[in-house]
Amino acid sequence: MREVTPELILARSELQFGQCRGQTFQWLLKNAVGYAVGLIDSVQKEQQSIIDTPLGVNKRKFCHYALSFDDVTMTSSVRRHQAAEARVAATDDEGKRLLGFGQYRQLTSRRLVESDDREHVSFVRNFLLKKTDCVPGSRLSSSRLTAGDVWNRQHLHRPCQHDTVTAKQRTSRTRNC
Repeated sequence: MREVTPELILARSELQFGQCRGQTFQWLLKNAVGYAVGLIDSVQKEQQSIIDTPLGVNKRKFCHYALSFDDVTMTSSVRRHQAAEARVAATDDEGKRLLGFGQYRQLTSRRLVESDDREHVSFVRNFLLKKTDCVPGSRLSSSRLTAGDVWNRQHLHRPCQHDTVTAKQRTSRTRNC
């Protein structure tokens, strides 16, 4: 008899939404990989409040199961990369290019730089902007230049949020934090 594992349970779980409702996760990966990858991309963009619903749990479990397969993970990554490259080509905006390396490789450099998340700010401030030995033309070099432009526009001409100064003082100094 076959051992019951979490992967086997997920494989036999049924999708509770969409045009493939009622099909097992395993069936979906065998018969509709493109739909599955699109679903993964869509779920990863959803807000946390949506993911905490019963339907969201089903979506998250499907993603967990599907992304346990290297081919699906690679296809999803390639699709995100192609979509980002298409946005860059259409808008000629380098900030829409995926970072492409490190723990934030799936974020665009603009989203990373504009984020208020402390870890993102720390990464930009302490790594991306300080890195000086980049190979010209590399993703790091390109991201560093884009990040620097956005960071300077966004942060140098406004005071720190934790500063307690008057409006007159705010206009006369730049951000040093």
